[in-house]
Amino acid sequence: AITYIQTPQATQSIVANMKQDVSNQVNYIFSTNDLYRNGLPDWAYHWGSNLPRAATGIFLLNAVKLGETGSHSVQETQQHAQDFLHFFHGQNPLNMVYLTNMASYGGEHSSFQFYHAWYGDTFNAYSLQNFIG
Repeated sequence: AITYIQTPQATQSIVANMKQDVSNQVNYIFSTNDLYRNGLPDWAYHWGSNLPRAATGIFLLNAVKLGETGSHSVQETQQHAQDFLHFFHGQNPLNMVYLTNMASYGGEHSSFQFYHAWYGDTFNAYSLQNFIG
């Protein structure tokens, strides 16, 4: 949709509808806000929910680029996009940095390693205590 809106040959009535949908989506994103300023609708909380969270931040930046920020200012929409980024850097209920091995950069409460079946389903697949490498 975002590419089509920017296409010079696009049908203007379709572009107008798409732009309205973008504005409506921006308003919806703001309506799902939480105490950490980066809330998502309930259906978006699942294993792998960082993908829709990151996509939401990118969508907000694209909405700013299109000038379709709903009932919110450009500055508010840019700030809200940054709030979604800040989630990965510790602005979340666990106060956890969602990047691996960030302690040496100041992220004391970061993940050592994300779960993946490739690492095995053992209790101590790898941890700071038994890391080999």
